[in-house]
Amino acid sequence: MDRNEIQLESSSVSLEQVLAISQRALGPDGEITSIHQIPGGTVNTIFRLTYADERQVILRLAPPARNGPWNWNETYLMRREHAIQPFFAPVAHLMPACLLIDFTHQLIDRDYMVQQYLPGERWDTIIDNLSSAQNDLLWEEFGRLLNQIHNVEGSTFGLPYPGFQFPSWSQTVLKRFEYTRQLAAHAQVNIPHLEEILNIVRLHTDVLDEIRIPKLLHGDLWLFNLLVVHDTAGPRITGLLDAELAWWGDPVADWTMFLLLHVKPPESIGHETSFWQAYGGEPDLNVGGQFRLNTYMAMHASSAVLWANRHADEHTLKHASQTLAEAASHLAAY
Repeated sequence: MDRNEIQLESSSVSLEQVLAISQRALGPDGEITSIHQIPGGTVNTIFRLTYADERQVILRLAPPARNGPWNWNETYLMRREHAIQPFFAPVAHLMPACLLIDFTHQLIDRDYMVQQYLPGERWDTIIDNLSSAQNDLLWEEFGRLLNQIHNVEGSTFGLPYPGFQFPSWSQTVLKRFEYTRQLAAHAQVNIPHLEEILNIVRLHTDVLDEIRIPKLLHGDLWLFNLLVVHDTAGPRITGLLDAELAWWGDPVADWTMFLLLHVKPPESIGHETSFWQAYGGEPDLNVGGQFRLNTYMAMHASSAVLWANRHADEHTLKHASQTLAEAASHLAAY
């Protein structure tokens, strides 16, 4: 290999570091022929490494650790993902196998993992090239996958180690709100209605604690984290990615549910029946269920306000602020 022929597209890691990581993962015989940075990652730096024997692997580099309550949901994400990975056993055939995970910081001052390369394209990038019937089949498959994930039971609520865990669901929800509030104060961002919502939720923790069994939540499962292969056999899901935001709680609190039950993105419209039938039916939202749903809406929208401010996304900011106003109104009427 001529090192001069390989160019890195990121200054956050050197070629020497990548080569050292490759040798640690695959041994000294792996000759890298190309390194391609994969765009779209909001937290990790991601590369696809190609070898002379045509093997391909994925290198994911976590950001440097920044401790503190204002970084509660970005600190040690890779370690949390590694800790919870065994619980994704029902869908493990769709998740990339880990070839190496290294938290020693001997080669680079960042956690990293080397993973199997999975075939397929992100569903969101090809959805317009598929017919409605073809997408319907994928939504059905999506529903089955999420049902398998949500049927996995845990022993505590909250984040996998080294994140926080609690014996009750209400403690977990309130901790997420509290950390979001601290992050907002640190970033000097106003989250509309947050204090009002928090005061109401604190008065009705018994409603949250009707959820007694922690279930596995992916935390970030949408079309951009599903790989699809479309060949003569038709389209099918071949990859399920990025479980770094996974946690334990009420399935209705999962990010996918927030999108389907509240946001209703355009790409899902017309496919809800296929999804819900495969999932096992829509959640039974009685009076307590409506209270919890509005609490989760506020929880996700609060985080969205912070994200929108960081990325100057006025559309998301407006939508999240409207969601918070709606949630506050519904919760106040409980």
